[in-house]
Amino acid sequence: MSNGGYDSGYKKCPCYWGQDPANLVLKAADILNDSRDLKAMDFGCGEGKNSFALASRGFSVVAIDCSEYALKNATSKHSSKNIMYLQASINDIKGPSDTYDLALATGSLHCLENEDQIIKAIRTMQTVTKVGGINVVTGFDLGPHDLSGHPTDFHPTLLPYTFYLGQYEGWNIIESSSTVQEDIHPDNEISHHHSITRLLAIKTA
Repeated sequence: MSNGGYDSGYKKCPCYWGQDPANLVLKAADILNDSRDLKAMDFGCGEGKNSFALASRGFSVVAIDCSEYALKNATSKHSSKNIMYLQASINDIKGPSDTYDLALATGSLHCLENEDQIIKAIRTMQTVTKVGGINVVTGFDLGPHDLSGHPTDFHPTLLPYTFYLGQYEGWNIIESSSTVQEDIHPDNEISHHHSITRLLAIKTA
């Protein structure tokens, strides 16, 4: 999915994902709040609600998304002098090693084409993160899904919850879960559900 799979929604509904940042992103910010000059990289930022929440807490954020429509909404609704929005595929990013206090991918990894691309993206997230820094990952896993609320050409890459845990072997996993969540998209109001992995881990070495 070269545009991430959500362009039709972004065109119809600014703030397609709402205004509230992900709970794990806020938790990561709370863990890091004693540090200064905090930096974050948002892999698949969508309309920027998580980036904006971090910027409001003093982070300097590099926010990346492949969708021009998502970024138009982001710069309109979630603009900040502390955020640099970039249009690019997640796997085109080669950030400097050991630079960021927080790297996050919320709802974006399952939009990549295959497992190898997901692994590559996670490795980039891990590489750019400082020792003592945090990764936050949320995304669809191999549990039950009802995709009726999505376009017919939306085909997420679904991998087991244990796959994501395995990618963070050697990290200090502070929180992880796999739960089924009900969802409604504002462009069609069709009730549906997804099985979602959520993970927060600290880099130890």
